[in-house]
Amino acid sequence: FSKKEARATSRGMRRLGRKLGAVRDADVHLAMLRATLAGAPDVERIGIVFAIESIIALKRAALAAYAIELSQFDRDTLARLRADG
Repeated sequence: FSKKEARATSRGMRRLGRKLGAVRDADVHLAMLRATLAGAPDVERIGIVFAIESIIALKRAALAAYAIELSQFDRDTLARLRADG
């Protein structure tokens, strides 16, 4: 397995990880905001709901970006790395 292939696969995996990290960050923020919403006074609820809706939109965009990155990832190279390792 060439170093060039290993580097390319490693870069691709890092890109996938960053894209998936954005999705996970949104999930964490949503969980926190939803928990906060339950006990929030009425005056704060509108802002929290707005934040939740905004993060849901960001999460959808992050999932789309992840799907694109995943569709371009060279799975054959990754399979060879695993088989050789």
